[in-house]
Amino acid sequence: MSMSSDISKDNQKSENQSENVNIAENKQEVNKSKQKSIKSKKDNDVIILDIPDRLETLKGRIINCIFDIIRRKPLIKEKDLVLELVFNCEAARKFYEENHETQYFRFLIHMLTKKKMILKVKLKGDEKHVYYILPEQLDMFKKGSEIK
Repeated sequence: MSMSSDISKDNQKSENQSENVNIAENKQEVNKSKQKSIKSKKDNDVIILDIPDRLETLKGRIINCIFDIIRRKPLIKEKDLVLELVFNCEAARKFYEENHETQYFRFLIHMLTKKKMILKVKLKGDEKHVYYILPEQLDMFKKGSEIK
């Protein structure tokens, strides 16, 4: 009888220990979520300035080049946009010479599209090709806004 009671006590102890571990993990998850919410609240107080000459990051300089290219050539395909970046943007050219890859440029284009900073459009009757324009250029291409 004493053996069975010892076994049941051991089982009870192991169950209590596993419950304590689960409770501790849940507390850690709650603390992490609180920290994330505090960080996101701090970011809301930041003012973002668009000063292209002051950018020091590769990402920022390439994004500015993307905007300039689309501003000069609205309705540009992704392939042509990447080629323009490599040939006309100094930061993109250096990156391409070092790494010989264009995936980073495509990633930036898709990131800007998701943030609605550039728009992905298709022409009616030509659903195969995708073009990129700036949001302010959309009015130029809407029906009824013809050039007189």
